[in-house]
Amino acid sequence: MYDAQRSSHLAMLWLIAVIAVIAITVGAVGPSRAADCSVDQGGKYVHKIYTLLVPGDAKKYGNCHDYGYWKGGSYANHTSIPPGYWVYAKPYWYVYAEKAKTRQQGKDKGCSPSQGEKYADLAHKLYLPTDEKKYTGCYDNGWWGNSSYAGYNNLTPGYWVYAYPNWYVWRKKR
Repeated sequence: MYDAQRSSHLAMLWLIAVIAVIAITVGAVGPSRAADCSVDQGGKYVHKIYTLLVPGDAKKYGNCHDYGYWKGGSYANHTSIPPGYWVYAKPYWYVYAEKAKTRQQGKDKGCSPSQGEKYADLAHKLYLPTDEKKYTGCYDNGWWGNSSYAGYNNLTPGYWVYAYPNWYVWRKKR
């Protein structure tokens, strides 16, 4: 009888251990999900361009939040924030220039934003994937002096290159 109870207890302990491992693996217990928060969302976003310290946003967004694209401007006492993809990993917001997938699509088209180092000193990067219809994924526009385009304002005149999905405005030609 004693051996039967002991076997039953061991089987029960084994079952509890298996359940605990499964629960930790799927995130039901154990470290908070914020500890697992990847500031680039597991490689979803690339080219970090801005970081904002906003600890109070954890109340609204939790410890980890993929907000997605925002056109830029001012937020939480930060000004002149460039457009990009926002990820909150308490206490910071991280702003990325592009998604990894769209960056790869641009590379697949064989387009260099600087046109093989023809241009230097990047002034602006404008996210406009819909311009591909007009500019076929890779287009060297040359010099353009306008200060606004497609909702982007206060732009520095420069050399414009479209490399899907972005326009790059360069200050210098080499």
